[in-house]
Amino acid sequence: MENESAPKKAKIPIKQTSLPLAIILALAAYLVTFCTMFYQDYGVIFSAVLFDHPAAFSEYLAGALGGSLIFPVIHVGIASFFKSKRNPSSRRNIFIGWSIAIIFIQLVLFVVAIGTPGL
Repeated sequence: MENESAPKKAKIPIKQTSLPLAIILALAAYLVTFCTMFYQDYGVIFSAVLFDHPAAFSEYLAGALGGSLIFPVIHVGIASFFKSKRNPSSRRNIFIGWSIAIIFIQLVLFVVAIGTPGL
């Protein structure tokens, strides 16, 4: 009972970023990257013929994974050096931001590929 008259600090609730939102946007970025890469090579968004060629299919899967997740993972790694950014909400915000940026960039590339015949 040292200082009962001192005001108690009210804890401000920390707003958590939605995990499902981060996951959905990361998956959307992955799919958009996959479809854009496939369209640039073959002129269609997707073809079931790709399933007949597992080596080519896995190459597109790996390329889309690298194209959609490498920058967010590097950003999270760099942000982890700072103590204030070592929480799930900051990591989710990084993935959400990068996913939105990647979707936007891939859609611009897709529109450019549609407008440029023979690309």
